[in-house]
Amino acid sequence: MITAQFSQPRFFRAKVAGWIKGGGDALHRELVARQAGLLYRSLLPLVANLANATVVVVVLWHDHPRYPLLVWGGLMVAVVALRFLIWSRYRNSEDALRKARLYTVGCLAAGLLWGAAASVVFLAESLLHQIFVAFVIAGMGAGAVASNSAYRPALFAFLLPATMPLAAAFLLQGGFVYTAMGVMTLLFIALLSMIGLYLNRSLVAGFRLQAVNERLIERLSTARRSLEHKIADRTVELREANASLKQQITERRLAEEALRLSEDRLLQATRLARLGYCLWDSIEDRCIHCSEEHARIHGLDVDQYMARSSSLDGVFSLTHHDDRDAYRDAIGRLRAEGTGFEMEYRVIRPDGSV
Repeated sequence: MITAQFSQPRFFRAKVAGWIKGGGDALHRELVARQAGLLYRSLLPLVANLANATVVVVVLWHDHPRYPLLVWGGLMVAVVALRFLIWSRYRNSEDALRKARLYTVGCLAAGLLWGAAASVVFLAESLLHQIFVAFVIAGMGAGAVASNSAYRPALFAFLLPATMPLAAAFLLQGGFVYTAMGVMTLLFIALLSMIGLYLNRSLVAGFRLQAVNERLIERLSTARRSLEHKIADRTVELREANASLKQQITERRLAEEALRLSEDRLLQATRLARLGYCLWDSIEDRCIHCSEEHARIHGLDVDQYMARSSSLDGVFSLTHHDDRDAYRDAIGRLRAEGTGFEMEYRVIRPDGSV
């Protein structure tokens, strides 16, 4: 027999313990459902019971009282039929605990009948027949370990009632050989019990791990779906923001184009009307912008006018000397009172024309 040990990381054990603690009842029901499903997976145990019982009756028919054989065989057929009815009705049932208990009751009934077969040790005179019955009972016990280990109550409900009477019959028969056979039967029962317990623990651990993994997969799937929904919602938001941004960019381009056209029209209008304008920074006392027409009126281009109007003295130098005082007084009132002014003054161009 090969045994293997598997160690789980502490984090994983802590997670599993947390989930089991949080949903212990649900996990227990799920484990019982998996165990019951394995019990009801096949009809082979029922077929084995019926077939072996038939063989026992046939072999003992001529050397054993027939009435007890008929009663025993009839009871075995009835038990197998009842177990078949339970199997047919409950194999797809959602009540896992109920169908597991009913299966256990059927195993107990069959085990008691096989235990009753140990009476052959007392009734049969042929040692060969005694060994034959012991061989069949031992085989049925081994088969129970293979078929019922998934659910511990079902395992021992059949194994102990079927085999313990045989060991007791050998021991009660007395004599060295029978005592040795009884001891060997007890050792065989103990070995089968240990193997059954080991298989049961392995199956339950596998079922438990499978259930935990399925819960983990379910949680991960839920988290993935939630993340996909969030991504989809965020994608919609980004698309809407992108569309809004494109609209804003388009509107800004249209506004800039309209502003450019307006400036072109204003420039054209100032040229036609021979009107000019400039912007003056009263803190730094200098011109910060002027139109082409304003510079042209002074006989300069824009760069030349900006260079000449970098101070008030520069502006006054472009003003006719007879109008400078009035221009200077108007600017002084503007600074003192903060009110605008309107006046006409003459300018002197670089070529000396007024």
